[in-house]
This record gives sequence, structure tokens and C-alpha cells, in this order.
Amino acid sequence: MLRVLIIDDEEDTLLLLKTILQRKGFEVNTVSTGRYAVNAATEYKPDVVLLDIKLDEPYDGRDICRELKANEHTRNSKIFLCSAHVTKTRNNLYNEDGFIQKPFDINAVVEKINCN
Repeated sequence: MLRVLIIDDEEDTLLLLKTILQRKGFEVNTVSTGRYAVNAATEYKPDVVLLDIKLDEPYDGRDICRELKANEHTRNSKIFLCSAHVTKTRNNLYNEDGFIQKPFDINAVVEKINCN
């Protein structure tokens, strides 16, 4: 069973994604603040991370992505940056493994996770 960590400061987004992904057979953990993102990922050791770019101030998902990719416990996790805005993240500037546009197309999200 793939382990998915969702990092987003929107509680509704966390609950919705967690519920849907658990029903699809994934093990899911969530983090609602950038402050605990790296520690939670280090402890949970997810296969896949769905990481919102715009988190609670002063945290930025792009910086967290870089930290996770440099961390020996999470460097092999697939990290998908998520945003409602198409940005330069498509150029792999932050060591991400892909980009998921909000609002989520849940089938596309599941497909990306399964391509792990």
C-alpha cells in the first residue's frame, strides 16, 4: 500500500483528499502547516507527497520540496507541487517530480500517485 502525505493549509482540502485517497486504497497522513511538514515527512517516510505551494506564512512549498529532496529519509519520495496557478514549477526548478493543478481532478491525482 502506497503511503501518501498531503501538506496543505486548507483543512477542507486535506479532509477531502484524505477521504478520497483512503477509499482508493492508499495509506494517507496529513499536515496542515508548513512548520511541521519536514518533520512529519521524515517520520512518516511517504512514497508520495502532495505539497501545496502556498502554505501558511512564512512557509513556501517550493522551499519545503527542496528540503525534502535533500533529506536522506525523504529524498526518494515522489513530490508533486500543487497550486491553482500554473507556475514555473513545471520546469523542475524545485526538484519536484511533477505538478498538480488545483482544483484537483481526482483521477489525475490517483494516476500520478500510481505512477510512483
